[in-house]
Amino acid sequence: MKIHGTTKGGALSHKDFGVAFGGAPPVSEEIYNFTAGTTVGTTNENIRGIGNKFQTGQDVIGQTVTKMSMWLKNLSGGTLTMGVYDATSLTRVFTFGTVTTTTSDFVEYTKENLDGHVLEVDQIIGFDVSGVYTVSHQRYNTGVGADPNVEAAYWATSSGPEWQVAGDHQDNNMILWGYA
Repeated sequence: MKIHGTTKGGALSHKDFGVAFGGAPPVSEEIYNFTAGTTVGTTNENIRGIGNKFQTGQDVIGQTVTKMSMWLKNLSGGTLTMGVYDATSLTRVFTFGTVTTTTSDFVEYTKENLDGHVLEVDQIIGFDVSGVYTVSHQRYNTGVGADPNVEAAYWATSSGPEWQVAGDHQDNNMILWGYA
C-alpha cells in the first residue's frame, strides 16, 4: 500500500487517509427478515411503543444494525421514532430516524443511521410514539414459524411505564440491515 502525501508528510485528502487506514465502513446487508405476520396490532393511549426483543441465540446479537423497516399505518398523525431500546427502561439507546407521515394503508417505513448500533442481548428494536395514539403494525400471531429467540414487545404506560413482552410467536414484521 502506498500512502501519498505532501512534502510535510500529510495526506493529500481525507480519501487518501481513509483508504490507507481502513477506509469506509463495511457495507450493510440484510441480517434479519421476518415478514410473515398478517395480524394487525394497534397502539393506543396505553401502548406507546412496539418492537421485537432479541434474546440469546438470535443471530443478530453482536452485529452492528444500521437500518430497519417496519410496516405501519399511522392513523392519527404525530411522530414515530424508530430505534433500539433498553429492555429494562424506556431509554432509547440508538435512533434510526423519525416518521411523521399519516397514511390510511400499511406502508413500509425504512430508516437508516450509518453510525450503527451493536445489538446486545434483550435489547428491543422498534418504535415509540408521541402526539399519536393510534398506530397499526403487522405482526405474527401463530405458534409455528416465528423465531423462538425473538419476542414481541410493547411499551405500556399503565404498568410502569416499561416495556412488556407480548410473548413468543407474536413477532412484529421487521427487516434489519447491518454487518458483523
